[in-house]
Amino acid sequence: MPFLLSPEAKKLLRHVAKQNPQHSEMSGQEVLVTLQGPHDYISPTWYSSPGVPTWNDQAVHVYGLCSVFDDSDRLKELGDGLTSKYEAAFSEPWRPEYKPSMLGAITGIQISINEIQCKYKLSQNRSIQDQKQVINALEKLGASALAEAMGHNP
Repeated sequence: MPFLLSPEAKKLLRHVAKQNPQHSEMSGQEVLVTLQGPHDYISPTWYSSPGVPTWNDQAVHVYGLCSVFDDSDRLKELGDGLTSKYEAAFSEPWRPEYKPSMLGAITGIQISINEIQCKYKLSQNRSIQDQKQVINALEKLGASALAEAMGHNP
């Protein structure tokens, strides 16, 4: 699910279809948003010293108080923001033009961030040599984002 981070970095924003019953149950609730980064299987054959199979990963947990909104101006702003973010990669980005009925079919979700927890397991318990060998093996498999993250964790 895509979210936008508010300009002041204190809120996560997204929308859901009004037909989705979750929005009616979320308002006023403390919620958890889990953001997962690169992750992959790590074979013990990539180590110089004995080891066991494992999984390297990065994750962020965002806790916050959820509220919902139906204001069409805010919904349009949210839609424009999401569209701009994801259309920016295209040479001819699509420009949104929302009919009132389209905005009326969605509900905005706002999460006021209370706490952020970050977790990573990037073979930091292994020797530098083992870490380099894992990075090389991941790069050969095409898991370059995880290999790059590990490269910043010697």
